[in-house]
Amino acid sequence: MAKTIELILEYLPKIIGGIVILLLGWLLSSLFSKFIKRILTRTKVDFLVIKYFSETVRFGLLAITIIIVLSKIGINIGPFLVGLGAGGLVVGFAVRDILSDFANGVMILLYRPFQKEDYVKIGGVEGFVTEISIVNTKLRTTDEKIILVPNKNVWGQIIVKYKHIKNGQNRP
Repeated sequence: MAKTIELILEYLPKIIGGIVILLLGWLLSSLFSKFIKRILTRTKVDFLVIKYFSETVRFGLLAITIIIVLSKIGINIGPFLVGLGAGGLVVGFAVRDILSDFANGVMILLYRPFQKEDYVKIGGVEGFVTEISIVNTKLRTTDEKIILVPNKNVWGQIIVKYKHIKNGQNRP
């Protein structure tokens, strides 16, 4: 019983310190995320880019906070960090196509080579742009077919944008 009380008294300040650090990290990550949203909203950056960027920053800060808390409590985080690095490498190779679509989607949303309802030809496909997301671009052909083009195939291709074609008209 005395040993249990001794362990509690030894770890109680560390646990309380860890909780305080976790709460501060949570608050700071939320405030920093809102700050980034506010600044990027004033620019002409697309809403999806703002959302993903601010959430990525928020979760990154939370991850750093959790690592600091684990270290403060007394847990050896060295093996955890090594495993995290190795796991990150494996996951990175597994999702490289998704990350490529995401990065190209950010470039499309930032530079806006075309807008929604524009008639475009991208590589071998053409149609009206109905949606631009962070991972793909949706086209609707003149015969009402829907084509999803991964953004890595959009940004890496020659894009032809027809200015004089309105939605509902046939292509030139």
